[in-house]
Amino acid sequence: MFKYNKLIINGIIILFFVFCLSPKVFAFDVNQNVYINQSYSFNSDSSIKVVLLKSTNQALFYTDSTWWSKLSSSEQSNIQNKIYDLSTELEYRIKPILNSNYGFEADPINSLDKRLIIILTPMIEGIQGYIKTSDFVLKVKNQSSNEGNIIYLNGDKVKTVETNILNSFLAHEFTHLISYNQKYLKQNLVEDLWLEEARAEYAPTLLGYNSNWDNSYLKIRATDFFQNNSISFMDWSNTMSNYSSINLFATYLAEQYGKEILVNSIHSNKIGIDSLNEALKSRGVAEDFNQIYQNWLIANILNNCSVSLRYCYQNINLKNLAILPANFYLPVNNNSALAISDTLVPYMAKYQKISGGDVNLNFDFENTPDNLTQKIPYLLVNKNGDKQLYFFEFQKNKSQKIVIPDFNKEITTLIFIPYLIRNDDNYGIRSIFKWSVQTGQGTTVPSTGTTVAIPSTKPATSSESTTAMILRQQQIIALQTKLIALLLELISSLKLRLGI
Repeated sequence: MFKYNKLIINGIIILFFVFCLSPKVFAFDVNQNVYINQSYSFNSDSSIKVVLLKSTNQALFYTDSTWWSKLSSSEQSNIQNKIYDLSTELEYRIKPILNSNYGFEADPINSLDKRLIIILTPMIEGIQGYIKTSDFVLKVKNQSSNEGNIIYLNGDKVKTVETNILNSFLAHEFTHLISYNQKYLKQNLVEDLWLEEARAEYAPTLLGYNSNWDNSYLKIRATDFFQNNSISFMDWSNTMSNYSSINLFATYLAEQYGKEILVNSIHSNKIGIDSLNEALKSRGVAEDFNQIYQNWLIANILNNCSVSLRYCYQNINLKNLAILPANFYLPVNNNSALAISDTLVPYMAKYQKISGGDVNLNFDFENTPDNLTQKIPYLLVNKNGDKQLYFFEFQKNKSQKIVIPDFNKEITTLIFIPYLIRNDDNYGIRSIFKWSVQTGQGTTVPSTGTTVAIPSTKPATSSESTTAMILRQQQIIALQTKLIALLLELISSLKLRLGI
């Protein structure tokens, strides 16, 4: 009897260690606080209570219990159906395909249960989802840790967007889980945020979700992107412009050089541009990142494979798209002048266009003094809309001039792309570029688009009336720019509200 009781006592002790001291089988208790990103929370909550919606072989789906209780039965049913589709897609496509390309996510730090956790909770506009790096450490080290591989999705988006877009949201966030493990946990490297986002933004294309253009993640990003007139994604500020720019860059990079460039970069022991250059070199690509970046800038406005395969998108749905430059319109039938001074940060580009005017157009461009870029692209557009590509060359000096005879007749538009490459990534230091334009009876040059250094024989008048006209024009340009920005913001806000 004593021996039997001793066995019982030993069994109880073993069970105590198994269930109380060993890693847990993951499940959130209904009364447990689940910590979320307060800055993204729709209600500015730092924690929520959750209820389990669905359990599968690969994932546990939870939802914010307060938000869930306020939904109608039809809304709850709609979400349950979407979660079913999402769980199937995660198990049979998202996880296996992304794991085979980008690698694996980390094992949970304090659980025998290796399933992903997806939590639906309402978020502010502009946020589709996120991960929290604090979830990768024990709660004793960080109180806000939920100790799991957790993806937080915007519940309101789940409620409104179509399944294909929702799959893209989940693929994007799952890529971040993989990247954190491959770069930080395995190699103690902090990846450049723009490149981490590039791989995540490309994930829907890698999974084939963008094949149906009308209902694609890429269409949403492309629509936002081509309405811009400036590009800057390395100085990451989590804006729609950042996401759309890096999505189109990743699309271009994979089209031109293969998805392996992005795949190899995640396994590299380097980060950012260095990891991409290493991947390019390993595949025998002659161009480096800086040359590819310039080619991409040109492709966004020229987009013509007959000029060069490097200057276009391969996706048929992107074939006829071109970015919208900021337009500077010159009055016709008048001598006129305009001078602009603007700034750039590293790897920022601004698309600018001059139209209007008449007779000869004299254009001067002054490159930023610290710019490693010795070639600035410009295009001449004729009355049929055909574009010819040229470059300002700055090997010998920092200022170049072109004279375009009979402007606004055969040649109707000048488009140029100031952009900056610097050795440092100090985005607080801005570099200045300048340009000026005059119209009038200037000297005719031998051929259209030839870079020359010939002053106009009849400079624009500096009369009081002309000066006033220029000032009014600059005010109009400033107002146009503000109106365009407001319109884009309104469109973006409306799309977010509609879940498109």
